[in-house]
Amino acid sequence: MRITERKYLDAYIKSIGHEIPTLIQNIDFSENRGGFEYMTKSSAIYSSNIEGNSIDLNSYMN
Repeated sequence: MRITERKYLDAYIKSIGHEIPTLIQNIDFSENRGGFEYMTKSSAIYSSNIEGNSIDLNSYMN
C-alpha cells in the first residue's frame, strides 16, 4: 500500500514529518471506537461461506 507518491514525500516530510510519532501515538485502536466485534464476526461467517459452510450472518448473530 502506498500512502503517498514518492515525488510528494519531501514536501510531506517538511509539512508533517515531525508530527508523525505524535499522530501515531494518538490513534485509538480500542474496540470501543471501531466496532471490530461485528466486523470480525461477519468476516468469519463470509470466510466460512467461501469454504462451503452454508450459515448466514443473521443466523449466526441470532
